[in-house]
Amino acid sequence: MTTVITLFLGITALFSLLVFVLKGLGFFKLAKLENFEKPILAFIPVANNYVLGSLAENKEKPSNLKKLLLILNIIAIITVAVFLVSSGFAISSVFESAKLAIETDVELTLSELKPFILVLVTFVLAVAAVAVYKVFYYISLWRVYNKQDKSKALMAIILSVIFAFLVPVFLLVLKKQESYSENGLPQEAE
Repeated sequence: MTTVITLFLGITALFSLLVFVLKGLGFFKLAKLENFEKPILAFIPVANNYVLGSLAENKEKPSNLKKLLLILNIIAIITVAVFLVSSGFAISSVFESAKLAIETDVELTLSELKPFILVLVTFVLAVAAVAVYKVFYYISLWRVYNKQDKSKALMAIILSVIFAFLVPVFLLVLKKQESYSENGLPQEAE
């Protein structure tokens, strides 16, 4: 059974790494096309949000989307880490109380479960932080898709939300659509 779990975790880790690298390639390719000054940031976790925000911004009306995405991602990571640490402390505390209760033949009271209130609060904060980050992430991703191919942007973002592993596929496949002049020659899309 342990071998199956290890194999599953190994395959999952390899697949996640592959998706990360391909997404980095997609962001890198688009960043180079947009003349982004440091496209290599596309391969750095967390910093790739800055690249995504830069790609999603309107050149005529720059916003702080790149900084917002970066900050929201950092907040989400911190809140999830706090939740995991508080969960570890709460579980440890309850196990100690249960062990003591068994050794002294005393019943557990609700006061011994107070650490789980902290876990609940940090869980709600973590879920809220991740949800807000994901909303802005997918808005940015839709803007990038829309810049590349307006006709396929909606389908691409819906599939990206449902199947996150498709994000690199869309980043690598969607290309800027060329418009054609009256004489049939391609001209730069606006």
